[in-house]
Amino acid sequence: MGAGDGLAAYSKGAGEGLAAYSKGAGKGLAAYRWVQERAWLHVARVQERAWLHVARVQGGGGLAAYSKGAEEGLGALARVQERAWLHIARVQERAWLHIARVQGTAWLRKGAGRVLLEAHTTRNRVIRVRFYVRDLMMMSEDKIVSELAQQDVIEAKFITRYSEGYTSDTRDHNAYRDMRLPGSVAVAVAVVVVAMMVMAVKTATPIESTQTTVASRILVVDLFGTRSHKNFIMAIAEELAQRNHKITYLTGFESTHIRPNVREVYIPNTNFFNSLSNLFTSNSWGITGDALRLMHTSCAQGLVSPKFQSIQDEKFDLVILNVVFSDCFLLYAYTNQIPVIYVSANQVQSMYNDLAGTPYFPSIGGNHFLDLEFPLTFTGRMFTVLVDLFAATWGYWQYIPSMDADLRSRKLFPDDVPSLAELRVNSSSLFITNSVRTLETPAMPYTPTVVHAGGIHCRPSQPLPQDLEEWAVGSGTEGFIYFSLGSLVKPSDMPEKYRSVFLKVFSSLEQRVLWKWDEETMEGLPPNVRLSKWLPQQDVLGHPQLRLFMTHGGLLSLQEATYHGVPVFGFPVAVDQRTNIKKAQREGWGRALSWEDLTYDTLRNNILDVIQNTRMRVEVVRRSGVMRDQPMSPGAWTTYWIEYVIRHRGATHLRCPAVHMPWYQLYNVDVWLTVVAVTGMLLLLVFWLAYGCLRCVFSHCLARTKSKRD
Repeated sequence: MGAGDGLAAYSKGAGEGLAAYSKGAGKGLAAYRWVQERAWLHVARVQERAWLHVARVQGGGGLAAYSKGAEEGLGALARVQERAWLHIARVQERAWLHIARVQGTAWLRKGAGRVLLEAHTTRNRVIRVRFYVRDLMMMSEDKIVSELAQQDVIEAKFITRYSEGYTSDTRDHNAYRDMRLPGSVAVAVAVVVVAMMVMAVKTATPIESTQTTVASRILVVDLFGTRSHKNFIMAIAEELAQRNHKITYLTGFESTHIRPNVREVYIPNTNFFNSLSNLFTSNSWGITGDALRLMHTSCAQGLVSPKFQSIQDEKFDLVILNVVFSDCFLLYAYTNQIPVIYVSANQVQSMYNDLAGTPYFPSIGGNHFLDLEFPLTFTGRMFTVLVDLFAATWGYWQYIPSMDADLRSRKLFPDDVPSLAELRVNSSSLFITNSVRTLETPAMPYTPTVVHAGGIHCRPSQPLPQDLEEWAVGSGTEGFIYFSLGSLVKPSDMPEKYRSVFLKVFSSLEQRVLWKWDEETMEGLPPNVRLSKWLPQQDVLGHPQLRLFMTHGGLLSLQEATYHGVPVFGFPVAVDQRTNIKKAQREGWGRALSWEDLTYDTLRNNILDVIQNTRMRVEVVRRSGVMRDQPMSPGAWTTYWIEYVIRHRGATHLRCPAVHMPWYQLYNVDVWLTVVAVTGMLLLLVFWLAYGCLRCVFSHCLARTKSKRD
């Protein structure tokens, strides 16, 4: 059916179409809504050639005749909207819901729906519509005015009855049932409706969410993590504050920075990392052991601190806990019936899968701290299982019971409060992880309770301070290198033997070096090296003349390097830094060097190799594109799900039942053992029967042979 035939069908069925429109309390616009995503997206592409021409005709008096007494063109419709379209808005709960139920069936066979369906189904028919549009453009203004002038009286009656007849479904039906409009009027109405639809499509903007959440009061507990943990969690708090939520942020680090809608409450003597000794000379396992011995008491110290006691009577709508050593605050959330969300500044690990409410598969991911490469070998899977088993045993038999006992001995909560072990499994509504899901290797399965917020702290670079910008630009075509060991490590604690190697290598390079150092000066500093106590790291990483990022391998630093497309050269010091930088090396956009292997040759050769390695730069630029290619920004995505939990009072319907299942049921161990046992018994039975049959046969044969001999 061509465009002309389609419009003829529209004209012929105008009475039926408009009657059906009134029956459905707005069926004409139902067709409009249905085709808004499909047919009229094509119309929008040709609107500058067609409908803008129509608009010019309207301005010249084309539709002025259409509505006698109106000021000009669609002015009449603008006045009618106060009585008609606004009335439609009042009845839309009945109208649009009804349209949604029927729009895919009968309505598409009537009136304008026939033309729209023809335009949507095949490309050839769309082309025919285009030809009709071209013909419409070629139609003279006088001809349009003449066509419309012939229907002045009928149109005026139609508009009047259209606007006044919307008081009820019955009145609408009768008004339009009695109206039988000639074909030219139907064409004019079609032009007006189509023009309005195209205008709506043109002015439409993408909508991320139609849900709104009233500003809430949120308590964030981040007393026991590192400064990098705070950088990640504070980025989430700032996103929520921008949505007008009121944030109370408990922290173990002093801060003078003032953020709108964020109230930082510093609680001293709670953060273990404030008292760390020289990390260059300390043993990582020793640091971990010290932390494990202190953590169950440090959490209780936060609960009993005067500053928390002064705010604990305030009403909060949500509690966000850093997953590191914050479990004692579950009792506070439970007694006040507040939903809880856990936040991890790292990826989901085996020790937190129960908090995340997601199954864990050690055969795929491996233990994060073992630095294993996928696919795991049998040995790798064995080590992963043993380490995970040790962590689970220690957590549920030592850490949680000792913290629970400490809290109850202090009489902080009533005896009828469930144990911490129960609250850990039953309280968490979401688990926010600092990981970019599309960059995880291997890809892991997750339940809806896991929200990926990796890169939430990343942002486009801004211009550097003037003096630093001049220094960076002065590096010329060779560019400059940025060297930072993060916030956990104190650079001046670096042993002299390592510092002297860096200075010798830097002095031999053609590139300039920007070194984050915690002191004003340094003995023997080469002229091409600049020191600074603080630097806007993301602005430095986004500078076009940066050639290399030398880093300690912190997760946030590596995410920022990925975001800005900069290859890395890492010197891991403690915690998970070795795992992070080794992973970057395996993925082909970084290089790792242990401090024990640091010499003049190894350092210089690796620096030059990374700078000159085009494959590394291509890979990190590719990863940057993947990281940025998300349906929503990490901030918008995370904020949506946090507000979702607030709106749905904890959103317990998101939790996977696997969390409450014994491991042998979750992984069907009992089923497989039964299958193996039954199969083994059947095989034994078959073997026994076969053995018996063969024995009988041989016995019979031997007996016959013996009888013949006798």
